[in-house]
Amino acid sequence: MDSKTLSVPGLTVTAVQSIPAGTYRPPGSTQVFEDLPAFCRVTATVTAAPGSSIGIEVWLPSSDWNGCYLQVGTHGLGGAITWAEMAPRLRRGFATGATDSGHAADHPFDCRWAIDSPPRIADFAWRSVHELAVKAKMIIAAYYRRPAAYAYYAGSSTGGRDGLKSAQMFPHDFDGILAGTAIQHFTRGATQMLVTSQRLSAAGFQGSHGAALLALVHQSAVAAYDDAPGVAAEMTEDPGTRQWDPHSLVGQDSSVSLSRAQADAVAASLAPLTDPVSHEVLFVGQPPAAQHDWINFILQPVYSLAVYRMGLNQADWDGSTFDLREDLPAVERRLGAINAMDPDLTAFMAAGGKIIQYQPWDDGVAYPQSVVNYYNAVRDRTTYGSRTAQQGFYRLFMMPGVSHTGSGAEPFSFGHDALPPVSSDPEHDAVAALRSWVEKGIAPSKFIATKYVNDDPSQGVALQRLLCPYPGQAAYRGAGDPNDPGNFTCQRSYER
Repeated sequence: MDSKTLSVPGLTVTAVQSIPAGTYRPPGSTQVFEDLPAFCRVTATVTAAPGSSIGIEVWLPSSDWNGCYLQVGTHGLGGAITWAEMAPRLRRGFATGATDSGHAADHPFDCRWAIDSPPRIADFAWRSVHELAVKAKMIIAAYYRRPAAYAYYAGSSTGGRDGLKSAQMFPHDFDGILAGTAIQHFTRGATQMLVTSQRLSAAGFQGSHGAALLALVHQSAVAAYDDAPGVAAEMTEDPGTRQWDPHSLVGQDSSVSLSRAQADAVAASLAPLTDPVSHEVLFVGQPPAAQHDWINFILQPVYSLAVYRMGLNQADWDGSTFDLREDLPAVERRLGAINAMDPDLTAFMAAGGKIIQYQPWDDGVAYPQSVVNYYNAVRDRTTYGSRTAQQGFYRLFMMPGVSHTGSGAEPFSFGHDALPPVSSDPEHDAVAALRSWVEKGIAPSKFIATKYVNDDPSQGVALQRLLCPYPGQAAYRGAGDPNDPGNFTCQRSYER
């Protein structure tokens, strides 16, 4: 196949290359991928509407294709092809594809592309993922002279949102979706982050000293959950069920302690976001132990500022004039289509689609309570209150003790994104579990998540934990090594 013989409506092919097996570095990239099988690399541009230009890339195994397509997601505000997530899928025999979300960007939080460009916002919101799915299937059929037997999607963060948006808008694009740490409520999640940032900054959480204070807050918040003898505090499933007051850190005899104003700022950040006049609840509060994400994303609010620059259509907006009552409605008018909150998944369920979603409890970017609220809304809207019917096509796995990016004391890896699974069986590998569910009808009843020594797979396994389908949670049997997941069982928990 070459660019002359590959003819797909709406697609301008820029290159068709035969890449030999071994080490590969994509043109213009510093990333190097080893041990890749031989593959055909197709790069192209999709023009879906006036002002739209979506870059896509599809990698096709030259031999030993497993017969399936697995599309990978993006991160941040897009703007680049995620080769690092394509490579492990190619190694496993998938034809795989990725998109730049409809624009090029200098860094993940570059938002200049969105200024004065509603078509690019639509590309980012939903169109790029859909167009790639449609065009990649055509490219696959042309290359192999037969269609993919199944189409899958795997993405986290922005990519997790994209997967759920696909299920909501295009129920026939994918047979199975793996969506993690999904920033589903793009506009209100960013608003909560911005409010938290300004609140913490005003209270003196700034720079390295601010980070040290937040580390102290995190230690205190986690320790407050430790009520099971022999079991690490970080293993607590739902931190929202526990009571913890940051004012306990005020005036401690320590090199770092909180002032009352700082404790007030932390406490206010854990409360739901409300309208300052009507007191209407606008969004959930921050998780109690999300300080890893506060340090990484909120002390320097590059992400939330970028979202508001997009929404207000002002590339140099710095947050100094922020007015929640005026600015949030303006942002939602322009960016509301990016949110992935529609609970009606009836068409996706009817098409036989399956969703595995995973969500850390200590995520200060994607907000676990919002994810749980959405999952419950899908139960109520799509399966009319039946959790059993919902779990017949959609299962949510909550992860204790880790943040949005996987920071924290607890395991985060079970075959998602570019993280290697410790084993390729469905209990340790979410992609294998998704295939087993779609192709064999075997739903995932649990996962074993792994944490590697120093978060480096080459150094071996540090510990593993049991993950259960929500609202179930892992319960310690009361005896044995708590670092052995075999000493835990999945039990149904009280639903809030």
